[in-house]
Amino acid sequence: MEMTIEEKKLSDIIEKIERGGMFYHIHGTKITEILKNIAFTINLPDSLSPETLAASMIEREEVMTTAIGDGISLPHPRNTLISDVKDERIAVCYL
Repeated sequence: MEMTIEEKKLSDIIEKIERGGMFYHIHGTKITEILKNIAFTINLPDSLSPETLAASMIEREEVMTTAIGDGISLPHPRNTLISDVKDERIAVCYL
């Protein structure tokens, strides 16, 4: 039986979270410190350094916050940092 579009999208998200990982107790008191700690904690593809990711997320946060409310934020770079779709990932981080 073939997956529906919704099932395929959910499957893609689950695969990206499995690649990115789940991390607890990310420390920091300022957003820049938290973003740096995230970049050095999560599973990154070999083609991306934590320094580059941290700088890019901080730059994005300075343009506009990625907070969506209720203690949830979706930090991400403003521009694409990877070129291979297989390297896409979602990291779930808890402070």
